[in-house]
Amino acid sequence: TKKILFNNIFTIIKQITNKIKPINNTLFNKLTPYYQSLIKAFQKYKQLEGRCEKTVKNYQYGLQKFTLYLISRNIRDIKDLTREVLSDFISSVFNDYPGKLVKIRMFLYFLYETRLMSTDLSGCVPVKTASKEKIVTVLNRIELLQIDNYRKNCKSASEYKNAAGVLLGLFMGLRACDVANLKFNDIDWQNKVLHL
Repeated sequence: TKKILFNNIFTIIKQITNKIKPINNTLFNKLTPYYQSLIKAFQKYKQLEGRCEKTVKNYQYGLQKFTLYLISRNIRDIKDLTREVLSDFISSVFNDYPGKLVKIRMFLYFLYETRLMSTDLSGCVPVKTASKEKIVTVLNRIELLQIDNYRKNCKSASEYKNAAGVLLGLFMGLRACDVANLKFNDIDWQNKVLHL
């Protein structure tokens, strides 16, 4: 029964990953070369810190909306950023964008540390922390059905990734850090094997 369960889970994961669309670079291309170079410098810095490639790439996606907002406010040089403009951005996106605020905070601190900004505005960016919840040790039949319904009703790439991660954790015993570090080339689809 374990082999059948493994094959079923593997088939589901394959179906889910086939529906995940790659992130395109259109937003990044809308940025001015100046803001593109700032983001690339920040990514390089994070890469030198030892961050993995996926994390470094995610910094770009997290900062695009922020830098596009700066451009829309006619801020062509990061030195012209004020607390008021930063506050306006935060209040306009806080509820939809809390996870990205951490990246913006790190980005602003990097700009200050590298003397691209004379004022450290990173402290002006609130960081919403994740709520602490008890980890569920055993799922009942209803909870398992809810997870299966979520998987069946996924509509976005993010939802498909979440479903795949949960299924890998639940049915294959992977830890959250293993799921987060998993890459497509770690999966041998033919032999139905994961390489960690």
